[in-house]
Amino acid sequence: MRMGQRLAAEFIGALWLVPGGCGAAVLAAAFPDHGIHFVGVALAFGLTVLTMTNTSVNPARSLGPALWEAIAGQSWALQQVWLFWVAPIAGAALAGVA
Repeated sequence: MRMGQRLAAEFIGALWLVPGGCGAAVLAAAFPDHGIHFVGVALAFGLTVLTMTNTSVNPARSLGPALWEAIAGQSWALQQVWLFWVAPIAGAALAGVA
């Protein structure tokens, strides 16, 4: 996969996780008597992650492979790892605003 596709996957993954998971928790708290309760929130997070299994959605997960490649002599990996931190944060911020 090219870099643009990887960053788009990170962005879209975080963009989907915020309304899918966190939105369910907000609805459960807003309507405690008629909401989806704990089981519904757990299912919402699980199904949200299940639908986006091809994205990593974890900036910390990008650091390990970048360090491994840097140890192997590929210094470009550490120079680009910050992009994998910016993309999901930008996606989550956009989802939070919407």
